[in-house]
Amino acid sequence: MSLPLYVHVPFCRSRCGYCAFYAETSGDPDRYVAALAVELELCAADLGPASLPSLYVGGGTPSCLPPAALERLLALLAPLAGPDSEFTVECNPDDLDEALLARLTTAGANRLSLGVQSLDDGELARAGRRHDGAGARAALALAAASPLRLSADLILGLPGQTTGSWRRSLAGVLEHAPEHLSVYCLEEGEGRWGRGASEDTAADDPAPAVAPPGDGAAPDAGTTAAAGEEREAHLAGAYLETHAFLDERGYAAYEVSNWCRPGGECRHNLAVWEGRDYLGLGPAAHSHLAGERLARPASLDAWQAPLLAGRLPPLERDARGPAERRLEDLLLGLRTRRGLAADHPALAGAGPILAELAGRDWARREGSRWRLTPAGWLRLDAILRRLVS
Repeated sequence: MSLPLYVHVPFCRSRCGYCAFYAETSGDPDRYVAALAVELELCAADLGPASLPSLYVGGGTPSCLPPAALERLLALLAPLAGPDSEFTVECNPDDLDEALLARLTTAGANRLSLGVQSLDDGELARAGRRHDGAGARAALALAAASPLRLSADLILGLPGQTTGSWRRSLAGVLEHAPEHLSVYCLEEGEGRWGRGASEDTAADDPAPAVAPPGDGAAPDAGTTAAAGEEREAHLAGAYLETHAFLDERGYAAYEVSNWCRPGGECRHNLAVWEGRDYLGLGPAAHSHLAGERLARPASLDAWQAPLLAGRLPPLERDARGPAERRLEDLLLGLRTRRGLAADHPALAGAGPILAELAGRDWARREGSRWRLTPAGWLRLDAILRRLVS
């Protein structure tokens, strides 16, 4: 049995204000690719002999690699992909052109994850993005005309975002008919902003759901999302409106932050959320092997130095206890459309809470499984706290 593979590319041209993922704005891409080649060779037994069900190249910004380094990286991965593999590469709009698309398709990639984030120039500038709205639209058009399946990312709650600007960004992306759409709710934190988990780290650092103070509606179009309760109300209303908007256009929500057309789910995401084994390579990458979580060093130097000497870097091993494992089971199950089996050990004794949630239309029992509704996903953090208290 072959495993899904995630490869972390740790380079970015610049850091965006919202991003908490490991990345460097300097470093030697050639040394990185050479180290990854060694890591792939040393981990070949973990991957298995057959073509992989999915390969996901994330970051960081894989598309910012120099063309020669990117071609060598893709050449390392191409032999692992078969005709039925899903092979995704993350790209930024300012990197995307016909030459990059040709490199990806020639190497066998068949899916592109495009970090649009917004189509509003002001929001993009405040977030530190290198592209503007016109550049994002041009990249979407290029990607939509290519043979690659298209997934697009948007961020709900960027500074200065209004209900109207959010609607325009969402509708503008859908003009290009992506197969898959990820909508991450921005969380305000200390220092750098936080962001909801993207496809490449879906379960390694799951993001809190938006937790509104009540059931308030979003501000009228044209009003700025403010801090505190007004901002939370904006996020809550816009999140539920997004569900309705996408549902009407044939996009099903299969996870708290992810929608797709029929059959367009991201295989890497599903493997992580369903608790299956997968292998992560590259600095700061996480793996799940034989029920154990492992983490590569979150440092380019600490990761690549031992590899260039011919040995694997040290791994951080899972140190969670039963309580943390139960919380993870609840989080991974309830954040997905599939939900959790009613007899799952993590739901033991939760009958009264689930009945109350169902009465408020925040959860539903469908056959032998419990799942949250969009209104329940909006309150995922609070629901998890109740279930584990």
